Amino acid sequence: RDAIPQTLIDLFKEVGAYYVPALLANAKALMDGADTVETEIDGARWVQKPFAYQGKCLQWLREQHAGLADADRKVVDDVLAGTGCEKLFA
Repeated sequence: RDAIPQTLIDLFKEVGAYYVPALLANAKALMDGADTVETEIDGARWVQKPFAYQGKCLQWLREQHAGLADADRKVVDDVLAGTGCEKLFA
């Protein structure tokens, strides 16, 4: 396992800052049966209708993460730590 390039870490930080909050809020809205998704992204209010497909995407990510061998999951968790993406698996 080679060192992770800073450019990839920076990309994870962008995903963690802008996509993860929407994905998690969408999942909560789906679980709550809400008509809208509401969250804050980069200091701005974000509102949209829930998307079932995004809920499935989060489920698939979590299933794949859980299915990793312990050592591999630790590597992934260490790479994602501090990027905001770790919230997907909290």
